[in-house]
Amino acid sequence: MPEQQPRLLDSQFAMFLAKRSLLSGEERDVFRDLVCKLSMGLAAGDSCLPVSQDEAELIRSSGLSDGKEKPLQLWHGKLYLQRFFAYEHSLARAIGRLAAESKALARDESMLELLFGQKGEKETDGQRLAAERALEQSLLIISGGPGTGKTTTVVKILALLLSASGQNLRIGLAAPTGKAAMRLQESIVASIGRLPLPDSTEAS
Repeated sequence: MPEQQPRLLDSQFAMFLAKRSLLSGEERDVFRDLVCKLSMGLAAGDSCLPVSQDEAELIRSSGLSDGKEKPLQLWHGKLYLQRFFAYEHSLARAIGRLAAESKALARDESMLELLFGQKGEKETDGQRLAAERALEQSLLIISGGPGTGKTTTVVKILALLLSASGQNLRIGLAAPTGKAAMRLQESIVASIGRLPLPDSTEAS
C-alpha cells in the first residue's frame, strides 16, 4: 500500500502553525512535520497523533499547546487539535454521566422468552444478557463482527424497551454518513419483519 501523501491543506496548515511557533531551524521543521501528520490523521479519521516524550517536549516549547487559547493540546502522549480535544472530552463526560445512571424498567419474562428463547440456550444467552442490562442501565455498548447479530439484538432490545415503557419512547438512529444511515434503517426494518413481535410493538 502506498504511503499516504499530505494534502495541500495539511502542508499549509502545518506551515502556518510552524511560522507562528517559538521554534526555529530543525526544531521548527520537526514541529511542522508533526502538525502535518496530525492533520493527515484527522482526514483519515483519527482524533489525535501519538508522540514520543521528546516530541511532546518540542511541542510544549513551540508555545502553541496546552491552553484553551492555544491551537494544540497534549494529553497522555497524544497530540490533539484543541477543538477535537474539547469534543472528545465533552463526549467522554457525557458517556460517563450516562454510565453512572441506572434505571429499573420492568422485566417482561414472557417477552424475553419470545425474543430470545429459553434461558440457558447458549446461542442467544449473550444477546439476552445485553437485553436484560438494557432494562437496568442508561448506557449499553454492543460490539461484534459482521453477521454476529448486533442489529437483530438492538431491535429486540428496542422492542423490550417499548414494551417496558408503555410505548412512550423517542428513538433516534445515528450513522457517520447518509449512506450508512440508509443501510442501518434498511437493516432494522428487515430485522423487524423477521422477529415474532406483538403487533403493537412492531407498529411503534
